[in-house]
Amino acid sequence: MEHVDTDIVEISAALDTAEISASTLLMQQLEHIERRQAILNCYVELDVTGAQRSAKSSDFRRQDGEALSQLDGVPIALKDNIDAVGMATRNGAKYHHSVSGDAAVSELLRKAGAIILGKLNMDECAIGGVTDNPHDGPTDNPWKLGFVPGGSSGGSGSAVAGGLAWAALGTDTLGSVRLPAGYCGIVGLKATHGLISMDGIVPLSPAFDHVGPLCRSVRDARLLLGVLGCSPMPDWSIEKNRRLDGARVGVFTEEINRLSDSVIADGFHRAVDDARGAGADIIELPFPEVDLNDLRFAAFLKIESDGARALAHSLRAHPEAYSESLIAMFDYGRTIPSDRLNDAQEKLARAKIALLNLFGEVDFLATPTAPQLAFARTQPVPTNQAIFTGLANIFGGPAISLPSGISDEGLPMAFHLMAAPNEEAHLLNAAEDLERRWGRVVPPDPGSRG
Repeated sequence: MEHVDTDIVEISAALDTAEISASTLLMQQLEHIERRQAILNCYVELDVTGAQRSAKSSDFRRQDGEALSQLDGVPIALKDNIDAVGMATRNGAKYHHSVSGDAAVSELLRKAGAIILGKLNMDECAIGGVTDNPHDGPTDNPWKLGFVPGGSSGGSGSAVAGGLAWAALGTDTLGSVRLPAGYCGIVGLKATHGLISMDGIVPLSPAFDHVGPLCRSVRDARLLLGVLGCSPMPDWSIEKNRRLDGARVGVFTEEINRLSDSVIADGFHRAVDDARGAGADIIELPFPEVDLNDLRFAAFLKIESDGARALAHSLRAHPEAYSESLIAMFDYGRTIPSDRLNDAQEKLARAKIALLNLFGEVDFLATPTAPQLAFARTQPVPTNQAIFTGLANIFGGPAISLPSGISDEGLPMAFHLMAAPNEEAHLLNAAEDLERRWGRVVPPDPGSRG
């Protein structure tokens, strides 16, 4: 039995009724990984013994009617920059960072009864958008072999879409949760900055860094946010009547048309029509103050500088553990002239204020998740992949990517919705309204293709 088209809420109900046990679910998951890992290359490490032990414990709890949460007994995997006891943290490099305990998110997953199954492939040091790791090799997109799954959390996106994990955690500095979700046809959520703890996760740029779930449905994202949120969470019941119907949705039509491939722009406008049909009030907005390409460049300049500082010790002590291109990038990051860096930071600060001010006029901002579909690994890598997703990192609010259909090329289309800080409940309600119209999408079995 395979469950690629099933979400956590559904499989948790089956665990509740003893239709399946956690141990059997794990066994099926491991068999599925054995069939597909060689094709997709999602995992860099599996903790089979620890997972089997956790599954047995979950079975005992459920037999006693003491399940810890809906996640109890569900296999979940982590990006390779998130600490988990019993597994190395390499951050996509050859260097093993010291792991003295679980990251805050790993600990919360365990307390909820989730089975932490393994570590997933990523771009080296979380910089990149294709998950072609120089040490662990490339991860493929389950929709089309030889195509990228996005990055830097590409192992997480491919694993969830391809059925190698029920959900996964990734990190997101300019879109590295939402881009793989978009390219792989699943849901990716970035919460308000600071709502989910980054403790125990290798940093890149703390002002932008987030950790978040990649999963198969919006309700799974809601479930995982409820487990992972380390700040007081909203009362979902208070928000239950705030949905897409009647919401004001801002759209940067001119920029989207100018910066996106035609297939993306056309698909996005169809999705906007669907949102209008669900009762949303669509408001055309000019993008405020700064050119989007300039803003993307400023953000990446800051990330290069921050990353050089964050990883300075391990880069000096273990240069052999890193690729030459990454070392060169951080060498540059250490030498960025202060006036250029100050100019970039001022530009980012102005953009943050301008974007936050838009939420006086609208409830949501909508864009495509990426300006292009997933692309072949042999193609040049677009430099603008995160041009839309990076906005939410800059202003710090929550954002979600969800599939909005399949293109004529047989690849997922994705819709990106952003909200003001701490408006996760409203964002998730609106995303669920859209998901009901569009449904979930499931890739073909990669084992059936050459």
